[in-house]
Amino acid sequence: MSLGSRIKFYRSQKGFTQEELAEGICSVSYISKLENNKVTVHDEILTLICERLNINRNQIQVENELKNLKEHYDQWLQRILKKDLPSSSSCFTKLFSIHHALHEELNALSSLCQFGHNLLSNKLHEAGGQIQQILDIRERIPEKYQYYADAFCGIYFLSTEQNHSAKICFDRAIQACKEPENGELTLYKALALSKLRAFEKSNHLARKALSIFQEQLNYEGIIDCHMLFSINLNFLNEFEEAREHLAKILSINLSKEKPLLLGQVYHNLGYIYFREHHYPYAKYYFEKALLFKNKPSSQLSTRYLLAKTYREIGEHQIALNIAMNSHTVSKSCNHKRYEYKFKVLTELLRGNFEELTVILETKVIPYFMRHGSSGEYVHYLKILGEICYQLNHYRKAAFFLHLAHQVSDVRREQVETNTSQHDASGA
Repeated sequence: MSLGSRIKFYRSQKGFTQEELAEGICSVSYISKLENNKVTVHDEILTLICERLNINRNQIQVENELKNLKEHYDQWLQRILKKDLPSSSSCFTKLFSIHHALHEELNALSSLCQFGHNLLSNKLHEAGGQIQQILDIRERIPEKYQYYADAFCGIYFLSTEQNHSAKICFDRAIQACKEPENGELTLYKALALSKLRAFEKSNHLARKALSIFQEQLNYEGIIDCHMLFSINLNFLNEFEEAREHLAKILSINLSKEKPLLLGQVYHNLGYIYFREHHYPYAKYYFEKALLFKNKPSSQLSTRYLLAKTYREIGEHQIALNIAMNSHTVSKSCNHKRYEYKFKVLTELLRGNFEELTVILETKVIPYFMRHGSSGEYVHYLKILGEICYQLNHYRKAAFFLHLAHQVSDVRREQVETNTSQHDASGA
């Protein structure tokens, strides 16, 4: 949209006639010529026009060439994908104010950038309100930008535990990406495979991403790869090797400047020891992790495992106190997933099995069926089945345990499908 077209757009939007806009500033014919791009506007006149329209010059005096404005959106998209929040925020401030006056194509790009920025800023609720719009406009944006739409939708689905949808999006993004070696997309797909429990295939892609990041001297990318290696190896019961990757993160000076990162490292160390049944070490590292996780929402996963650790060592009252307190924190953070996880743990520790069956059947299991990972869904089906068995509700117990078994089989088939597709692609 040209400068003259933008002036006409804002004049119409504000309800001014050409005569009213021109009064005391210039002639009506000058406004007409300006709106039809037949004259070059003088700087002083442009200032007066903007003052009368009560708009900032940044809203109207963007680049006259569409190509130049697209370059700004290119930069914004790249900064989002590289997780550069300060630069993304700068682009947001600069470009958000003008998006209403843009050409349809640029308006779609603006929406895509805002969606990505909300993801980068961890505003999942806002992003959730935009996801359908992004899926709808994907076909209306230039092909070169479609891979960003796929990548951002993948990130959203990954963040909301819709892992199969995430993998599909990352596959499409990698296929559409013009860069032969894109470390960020490769790592995101590796993370999706990890959440789908295809750990060895995830490590294969993570090694590929690590090679790209090392060549680029991208230390944050290198750290993310080592973190993923440690998670995958933990689930593969390669505990010592998993710890070695966390030690590599701690050896990178960058980690000392990021307390949240240290919290994640100590959390993962605690989880390795938890899975090894070395509960005193697990407790030590979970408690250390909480010292570096300043936001209550970032503490929830560590609090959950810490409560389970205290339960395993027989400190049921401490475990109950942590679970009850964390349930309150989860509600204040509006984190429904952990609100239910802590509620179930609290009632298990209290022994309120009759009440727990109602909560599981009416709230928890429907929630995880819709929003959680298939692993969580199976986990709570099994808990409900086992409690029903203890309460002599044998028919219900058989139903829920059988359903858990069926979902596990489907989940296993999906992992195998993902693995075979991964092999076929040569990725």
